[in-house]
Amino acid sequence: MDPRARALARARDHSYGIVLLLVLASASFEVAAPDADWSSLITVLLAAATLLASVWAAHARHRVVQLATGIVLAVAAFAVVKLVARGSIPDGAYPVTVVALIVSNLARFDARHPGAPPT
Repeated sequence: MDPRARALARARDHSYGIVLLLVLASASFEVAAPDADWSSLITVLLAAATLLASVWAAHARHRVVQLATGIVLAVAAFAVVKLVARGSIPDGAYPVTVVALIVSNLARFDARHPGAPPT
């Protein structure tokens, strides 16, 4: 298989379609879900899944995937433990996951386009 065909096949395998579906699912769930602790946990887990899916779709380097997986596992474990121990999830769990998502994608863009001017 020539390099161009291989690149096209790889791009199809790692599309952002799943990321879009997870973002839409997260937004829909946040709008429709009741204001309960279990729904906060689901929101954090959906954000974590979105982070991992975006790193996967971006063909991130192994180190970035490891970092994102570590962040996801830490935030998810913390949210579950807090929910079980106290019955509530701190408000900071979701923003931490979203910030990790943004940083990982910016790092990936910078690695792919080192000379690109900042926007």
